[in-house]
Amino acid sequence: MADDDTIASMEASQGTVLWLGDGTCAGGGASDAAHRYSTLTSKALGLVEENHAATGVGFATKPDIGSQVDAASKLGLAGVAYVFLMAGITDSYDSLGSMRSATAAAVRAAAKAWPGARVVAGVAPGCLT
Repeated sequence: MADDDTIASMEASQGTVLWLGDGTCAGGGASDAAHRYSTLTSKALGLVEENHAATGVGFATKPDIGSQVDAASKLGLAGVAYVFLMAGITDSYDSLGSMRSATAAAVRAAAKAWPGARVVAGVAPGCLT
């Protein structure tokens, strides 16, 4: 996205969008933090971005996205409207069964931690790259 491009925001809404996941979610590959997909999406939704993603995280790796959910749940974030769980690049094809169960567990944990939020899981196993 060019610097002079604009994003049409939805009507002003209130709340926070929480991003947990891997290095791509953290902004890897973006020209700068203002152009990470999490930042652009948060802006388009009219929500405050809280990005706690980190390089090396996966659904079936250590560290895993479940540990990110646990850590973020202790931050006392208020008004969380969305929780995006975006990972899988570091997960291997051999761990698809583990990924499936770990993803489901992370979604359940996020839904419990932020009961009013929509939880979205984006899974891209490394075998697809």
